[in-house]
Amino acid sequence: MRTSLIVIAAIGWTLVACDRPQQPAAPAPETPKALQENSDVSLLRMSKSRDKDLVEDLYKELTEKRPELNELETAIGELPEKKADSLKPFDAYNQDNNAYYGSADRHVSQIRDSVLREKIKTLIAKSESAYKDKVARHSSLIDAINAKTASLEDLHLALKITKTIAVIERYQNEHIPGTAPLQNIIRQYEKEIKKTDSLIKE
Repeated sequence: MRTSLIVIAAIGWTLVACDRPQQPAAPAPETPKALQENSDVSLLRMSKSRDKDLVEDLYKELTEKRPELNELETAIGELPEKKADSLKPFDAYNQDNNAYYGSADRHVSQIRDSVLREKIKTLIAKSESAYKDKVARHSSLIDAINAKTASLEDLHLALKITKTIAVIERYQNEHIPGTAPLQNIIRQYEKEIKKTDSLIKE
């Protein structure tokens, strides 16, 4: 009777164990496409005819997965056109004025009377100097825009490196090859070295 109870209990435990949902296996770490052996990007990396920019490729993958990076890239990508639009009115205005003074200089050089020529040259120089004072604020703001452009470009490059360096370091840790193939080829070399050396001594 006792044996029967033990058997029944064992069967019960087996059934309970079968009913338990199995824990899903931990997902394997995802290798970035840029570092996968069968990816087009990887094939390009192996090609001698073309340099590979892994920072750009890895960063592009990150922007596809992280909305905040994607949003930033969209905003940064729109800035050059916005900058050009904001500079366009002054650029046209400044170009017209510079063209005028260039034309005036060519005209004054044709005046044969040296006294009159110098008088007109002075008049042109005074007007041009006044114009530069007039647009000094614009010139200062344009310098500030160019400085901000350079600063953003530097930070953008730094962002790409700081975000992708973590990706490449994770790849290094998760995909470092074993040393067995290297040790094996060393043994093969040693074997053939020994064989070759013995044949020399015959």
